[in-house]
Amino acid sequence: MAPPPGPAPAAEAGLLSLLCNPLLALASDALRRPRRWLAGAGAVTLAAVLALPLLEIRTDGAALELPDDPVVRASRDDQVRFGDADPVIVLVQSRPGGPAVASAQGLAVVAGLHDRLREVPGVRASGVRSVASVPDLRVGEDTLSADPFLAAIPQDPRELAPWLRRLRAQSATDALLLSADGTAAALYLPAAEGADRGRLVAAVSRHLEAEPPADFDWTPTGPLVAESLLGAAVLEDLARLVPAMAVVLGLVLAFVLRAPGALLLVMAEVGLVLAWTFGGLAASGRPLTLVTTSLPVVLLAMAITDEVHVLERLQRLLADALARGEEPRGAVAASYAAALQQLARPLVATTLTTCVGLLSFTLSGLPALRTFGAAGAFGVALALLATFTVIPALAAVLPPRSRPRSSRPAACCASAAPRRSGRR
Repeated sequence: MAPPPGPAPAAEAGLLSLLCNPLLALASDALRRPRRWLAGAGAVTLAAVLALPLLEIRTDGAALELPDDPVVRASRDDQVRFGDADPVIVLVQSRPGGPAVASAQGLAVVAGLHDRLREVPGVRASGVRSVASVPDLRVGEDTLSADPFLAAIPQDPRELAPWLRRLRAQSATDALLLSADGTAAALYLPAAEGADRGRLVAAVSRHLEAEPPADFDWTPTGPLVAESLLGAAVLEDLARLVPAMAVVLGLVLAFVLRAPGALLLVMAEVGLVLAWTFGGLAASGRPLTLVTTSLPVVLLAMAITDEVHVLERLQRLLADALARGEEPRGAVAASYAAALQQLARPLVATTLTTCVGLLSFTLSGLPALRTFGAAGAFGVALALLATFTVIPALAAVLPPRSRPRSSRPAACCASAAPRRSGRR
């Protein structure tokens, strides 16, 4: 047999004691004055929830860029210098069997849509580009006119054909603003200075919800729209999957712990950690990006692990205490304190190593990864703090069970030692 493990090195023992002793003192106080701790936790949670509306959600690609990268800086400077911000693209297409976009009817639709989209909040009106903005340069003896081509669209087919040839002769028109087959046209909508790109996409999409003319369709498209749709899809998945994951974990824990109170304690810690972490993220002014959208799942899993170990040990100690005839409410507090005392060192050690691992992301050049690492470590540390404070306080005020179950939870994992039978 392998020899039992020796004592921890002095430096390790000193560091763990330095962290464990204050936490155990907090746990003792929480068990002694639970209502005061629960009131404080409620106030902090309320403040965190009130801060959540301040959380900025940025699921666009720009939120993942390296701000100090020379290429990124040069690209941004060029966009400002030439007024060439990433645009939202609106595609107008003809329906099968209907008139082409490159027709009097279709170009009138494009011209009307061009004028309406210039008024959308967040759009830089002077930068909107489409066939409706192409000038028709005409030079007279003493005059030069530059009215837009679509200011006067010929209705007579005999006049329309040469007019379309002159329109397509403009270098910016053919295959850029108007497709070669005449069935589609594009409108480019740049963002105004300081406008939020996600809100711009949402505003344009809302405007396009109006029903287009019978023979045409219009659709927002382009990189900005794709990023916005990706972000919306991720958020919708999280809104659906995180509660589903919580329900599944709750069912598993209910089967393993076999006590409604224990399940309530675990779910309470999960809710508190998520609220505190994202409330703190909102208060810090850091946005929620495609990277940090995974934090709820990470914290949901990590917040549960410590509490499962504590509650499994608590149930064993509580069963022994009640079997000895101890008063139930006092037995809960004493058993919880004993469970934390026995598990404090491994709980602190695992939390410490997890936090160090997450904090390594703060060395990244990507702001989104730095935020993920800092917020993740913050959430894991809060989970440990809740395990030693709020959750013991909540356990102390829950109605205690009058007697233990006949079979201990997780008995299959408790000990492999054979049981002694009373029969020979």
